[in-house]
Amino acid sequence: MAAQSIGSLAGEDERYIKVRQGEVRVGEPLPWDVFDPNDNLLLSEGTVVSTEKQLERLLAEGLYRRLRRTNRESVASAGRDPITGNATNPFGRVSELMQRLHGFLNRLASGEVDDAEVRGLRLAGALRNLVERDADATLGASHLDRDYHYVYSHALYSALLTDLVGRRLGLDEERRDTMLAAAITANIGMHRLQQELVSQSAPLTQEQRKAIQGHPLVSTEILRRSGVTSDPWLEIVLQHHERLDGEGYPRGIAGDDFLVEARIVAIADRYHAMVSGREYRQGLVPRSALKKLFMEDGGAIDNELAQIFIKELGFFPPGSFVTLASGECGLVVRRTGDVSAPEVAVIRGADGQPYMEPLLRPTNTERHAIKGLQSTPTKLPFHLGHIWGYD
Repeated sequence: MAAQSIGSLAGEDERYIKVRQGEVRVGEPLPWDVFDPNDNLLLSEGTVVSTEKQLERLLAEGLYRRLRRTNRESVASAGRDPITGNATNPFGRVSELMQRLHGFLNRLASGEVDDAEVRGLRLAGALRNLVERDADATLGASHLDRDYHYVYSHALYSALLTDLVGRRLGLDEERRDTMLAAAITANIGMHRLQQELVSQSAPLTQEQRKAIQGHPLVSTEILRRSGVTSDPWLEIVLQHHERLDGEGYPRGIAGDDFLVEARIVAIADRYHAMVSGREYRQGLVPRSALKKLFMEDGGAIDNELAQIFIKELGFFPPGSFVTLASGECGLVVRRTGDVSAPEVAVIRGADGQPYMEPLLRPTNTERHAIKGLQSTPTKLPFHLGHIWGYD
């Protein structure tokens, strides 16, 4: 780069970005190598800037860093898998699967599907692969994605959440796919009513309440007529609103008769409904929803499974918008071994100004510990894929 400086190329070559004030702090190790405008390495990753004077001089002369790519990001940058043609970026893959789900559920509700078992299990396998590819990005999408109608996003993300628990429990792929297929079709018996209720703030009418109470039975009948012969799939759908204490519907079963897979679907269904906004109300922040889920009284859910669910997501699941002790704000992007100290992509400095690029912060230090939760802003300075490190 002798002929042209980084400074003149920064706007054209996205591999380099200028370091802004606030992104480097005195007494803290650098999160990346930094270069001068002529591409000379000034300080290596991990070097500590010792004084304010040194920092001021470096910033005045101009500091640049390269945008690092992990192996995952390098694959994602290709955009699509060269063999399947599918998006490799999980957020793009979510969009593709949402479109498939949209068509499948609409045709299923209209009685136009006669091979629902084949189609449902194929879609379930694709969802499972999405979780296996990048569970953290998938979780982030489940908390932040507002581009799709609730009816479809709720079905897809509830299913993805069930797979996280199923993996934790060691369920094999066949059981997980059956559970995923049940989760995406559980509400097909109230498909049109569910679309209406999204924007309804008034109390339920008696007719609506009756339809809701009966929808597990209607859903199983629709699935049978549409080609589903799997007894576990049908039973999970039938049971997904039952309770451990026998006070659920439609049959009031309890105890060992309540399938483990149906209990998982019930938890995921409740949780995603709580974090999802409606036209008339905001969704709960993830930690509040987890707390409400765990504190649920009356024997509604399996507390052991709820604890596994919380442990799998962490106290601050990916997609949580948080404030750090440093005053910076950002999004949780990756879970770690510590449920209370995930990795955060900082997008706004303590002065309230957005950063030019998300900065990754470990939160297991005093300076960057999570100090508070914030509601998700209506608009983020970066698209979700970029925040998670995908092009």
